[in-house]
Amino acid sequence: TSITIPDSVTSIGVGAFRESNINSIDIPHNVEKIESYAFHGCTGLKSITIPESVTSIGNHAFLWCTGLTEITIPGKVKSIGWNAFSSCTGLKSVTISNGVESIGDGAFSYCSGLTSIMIPNSVKSIDDYAFSYCTGLTSITIPDSVTSIGEGTFAHCEGLTSIPTMNGITVISNDMFSGCSGITSITIPEKITSIGDNAFSGCDNVTSITIPDSVESLGYRAFNYCVKLTNVSIGKGLTSTGDHVFSNCTALASILIPNNITRIGSYAFCDCTALVSVTLPSDLKAIDFGAFYGCKVLTGITIPEGVITIDSEAFFGCQGLTGITIPDSVTSIGVSAFSYCTGLKNVTIGKNVESIGREAFYGCKSITDIIIPDSVTIIDDGAFGACTGLTSVTIGKGVTSIGYESFAYCKGLTSITIPDNVKSIGREAFTYCTGLTSITLGNGLESIGWAAFSDCTALTGITIPVSVTLIDMEAFSGSKKFTSITYEGTKAQWYMISKHNYWNYNTKITVVHCSDGDVSL
Repeated sequence: TSITIPDSVTSIGVGAFRESNINSIDIPHNVEKIESYAFHGCTGLKSITIPESVTSIGNHAFLWCTGLTEITIPGKVKSIGWNAFSSCTGLKSVTISNGVESIGDGAFSYCSGLTSIMIPNSVKSIDDYAFSYCTGLTSITIPDSVTSIGEGTFAHCEGLTSIPTMNGITVISNDMFSGCSGITSITIPEKITSIGDNAFSGCDNVTSITIPDSVESLGYRAFNYCVKLTNVSIGKGLTSTGDHVFSNCTALASILIPNNITRIGSYAFCDCTALVSVTLPSDLKAIDFGAFYGCKVLTGITIPEGVITIDSEAFFGCQGLTGITIPDSVTSIGVSAFSYCTGLKNVTIGKNVESIGREAFYGCKSITDIIIPDSVTIIDDGAFGACTGLTSVTIGKGVTSIGYESFAYCKGLTSITIPDNVKSIGREAFTYCTGLTSITLGNGLESIGWAAFSDCTALTGITIPVSVTLIDMEAFSGSKKFTSITYEGTKAQWYMISKHNYWNYNTKITVVHCSDGDVSL
């Protein structure tokens, strides 16, 4: 169907020809406006000439005009509306005349046949996702007049092999080049100060990235899943990085982080499975949640003096680590911070650490000895559980509580001394310490938890101090090499202890030796 519009018409209204069967149309030179949805879904429309008189192209005006192969935007048009030519998959040539000032959100998105575009000097802004999913786009020229480029503007433009020159902008916005799988090398322009969230996420053929001194911040997931990335150069101006910034960069082997960085973000290098060496900055204060999670071949890392916090799972599963020194500036070691670092042999804990988090060193089967400094007050649940190679533990005088399964399954441990400040030994704290032959309980101990020393099958005896007021269920269950225990108080004091009905379950203990005689069980 061919349509001729009369010369008297000055505006083509909203949805005027929406989803019609037209294949050609003659727009007269008096038309000034093409309103929203005017030609939306006219899939048979092969060509159209927009006259010089047109000053406005509305939102979605030519959306899904899949038969269009070329279009010229006249110079009187100041702005191209949202999704104006989106999903025009047959569009191969676009001419934007000098005079156009802004290109709207998604204006040419999903134009998969488009191979090149030249932006005129009049354009000041290119809005969000304007050219996203233009998978055939290989070349784009952006003049210095463009001072604003929106989010996701070139996302998934798989044909791009390098980022275009963008001298007019100072920020690379969120998602700008995400999924641009054709890009192999990234050199960030000197004027850029910030790289947004997901800016280059999923650029899976990038091998090198150069970030200049002008860049101050990297956003959330800025370079994650750049799976072929091997070389990163970061300028001296960087002061902050977002979470997951280089996560899943599985080819990255080493990185030097500049000195202005005070925080390594959560999961910043998570699952960088080829990462061997990291140089941390001297100004660093915090290593956040999961920062190096799953970096299984990481062998070289020094935590600088000045770091205060090592957060949860910071080095979880770093199997290649053989030694770690936690500096005196650190006050807390987070939950599972070094869990399953199975190659870790030597651990030095700084003298100002106050808490060792739940499962902090769980499953570190190569650790042979550990000294817990006097500054530590709590050894949390499972902190050294399943450290099967552990043979020697020194517990500092400041510890008041030993948590659930803190040393469970430490089969190499032969003796343990609990200092006087410890008030409670938690549930299953030393369960299945099958090599344990000797235990010395401190004089301040008040409670022995459920199954605290269960299945310590080599244990030959135990002395309970007079300070104990509670012995919980199955405290010594399965420990059958001794038939009696020694209690430092009197028989009357023994009877005053709160004991679970099954405190003595599955043992061979038949007598308690008190200071004034024996109690038969």
